[in-house]
Amino acid sequence: MSPLKSKAVGAAGATYGHIFVGPWDHTHAVRLDVSALTLEAGSGGQVDEKGYLRPGSVIQIDAGGTGGAIGDPPTNADQRAGIVPEPLKIVDFDGGETVATAPDLDVAVAINCAVNRAIVEDNLGRALTAAELGALANGGVQVLS
Repeated sequence: MSPLKSKAVGAAGATYGHIFVGPWDHTHAVRLDVSALTLEAGSGGQVDEKGYLRPGSVIQIDAGGTGGAIGDPPTNADQRAGIVPEPLKIVDFDGGETVATAPDLDVAVAINCAVNRAIVEDNLGRALTAAELGALANGGVQVLS
């Protein structure tokens, strides 16, 4: 019997860990203003260098259903946030698109679930802020250490 052979099947790039602890079955559709997201060459931005929204990105769900990156703590009890469950291509850099020119789009964010904080922060390349943690708690997302 010959040993298992492995070979590279694609170009190297970012891989992301699975953020959920246990099942997740509740999502909420959010209209996302892509131009409000950040892109950083290294890490920490919601959009990676290949144009994907990082899994674990925290997306605010306003009372009116509009989304945007959490920058400030929620200002009322109606504000809550969900978490992006998997990488989602939102910007076509190869086609000359930029974060500022990308169209708004609807994304599904997970709510009422549990996530592993270490994996979320590893995917994002930064620590979650107090505002993000508070908004996730309002959205029913339990962040486990």
